[in-house]
Amino acid sequence: MKPIDRIQNIFNEYGKYELDPIDFLDKARSILEEACNPGEDYDPRELNKAKDACNAYGGVSNLFLANGYLAASQSLLFSAWDLFGRIQREDNQRIYRAGLGYYLSKLYLSHGDNGAAIRWALLTQADDILGGHSKGGGAGKQALVTIFGIASEELKLFNKIAKNNLTIVENNSSKDWSRPEAYAENILIKFALQAPESSHLFAQDSLLQEYPLSLPYYNSLLSLVDVDHASSKEKGEILEDLATYLFMLIPAWSPRRNLLDEFNTFETDIVVRNLKRTSDPTVEILGRHILVECKNWDMKIGVQEVGYFLYRMRLTHVRFGVIFSKLGVTGTVENEKSARSIIRKSFHEDGSICVVLDLSDLKEFQNKHSSFWSLLLERIERIRFGKSK
Repeated sequence: MKPIDRIQNIFNEYGKYELDPIDFLDKARSILEEACNPGEDYDPRELNKAKDACNAYGGVSNLFLANGYLAASQSLLFSAWDLFGRIQREDNQRIYRAGLGYYLSKLYLSHGDNGAAIRWALLTQADDILGGHSKGGGAGKQALVTIFGIASEELKLFNKIAKNNLTIVENNSSKDWSRPEAYAENILIKFALQAPESSHLFAQDSLLQEYPLSLPYYNSLLSLVDVDHASSKEKGEILEDLATYLFMLIPAWSPRRNLLDEFNTFETDIVVRNLKRTSDPTVEILGRHILVECKNWDMKIGVQEVGYFLYRMRLTHVRFGVIFSKLGVTGTVENEKSARSIIRKSFHEDGSICVVLDLSDLKEFQNKHSSFWSLLLERIERIRFGKSK
């Protein structure tokens, strides 16, 4: 009996008014994940089986959705997206995920969440192009054109970025499908950076507070932060890529990179624009623009670097900034001459807040016990009010 038929039988056994959604979710997930093992019915290492697996996950997701269990429906599809991505990373081979992305896009569209629906349609299209789709895209392309109204030039640029990523992967001597360019998320980020005028596609508001972090893609970025053989410029760009991805997990946030002021007096690594149409906690707490600095150094950054960043925050009238520093900043709370100390002084003087995230903070996301937004909020409140007893 096919795994999907086994799951359908379990569902039918509950009876019309006796469904136990948690029990059913656990059983369905277990059956589907077991069927994705090597050689099994839904082993995604084989393309046809991968497509069957996507349809199986989508079908079970629809069972939950039809009964009003939206969170369970999302959770099942998210776990499959991560599972397939992890297999790609571990086995170093291309794994088809576009079908999962399309089910997620349809799920959000049916609930009126256009921001999340467009995001998953873009990821679906990106994954299709990475798979060398013969028609330049499938269901994701159809949705982007006929439902979301992507312009032909926007689609052309998006596909060009995706094809370039595919070329990078295939031109590698080992065809490394574990590298960041092999993931759909990387294409979405590059599109956002190259086409900020198309923010209506990648930075729409959503009913979600934060999009789920794709752990396989995140791990592919994080693994490069400590690469020894990279140049200083390459190391900085790697950390900027990781920071950009994290900021794009917040709906309606749109990043721009490497901005030079009109008098060539200073350069900014990343500026994040908050494009939400209405005010919400992120707007009220952070403002409409966020200044970001990335220092992938093998040392803590000191007073000079932090002070200059705080000065640029004042010059640009930005009240919130984030410094990504692999080893953090110098000093302790007691050290009045430390970089940490001037961050507090800056807040006391004019209310501006600078949050520092180091490598240990970035590794916290790997266990998914903390989200990017929740960590930012905790650090902001720590600067303003202190830590819990």
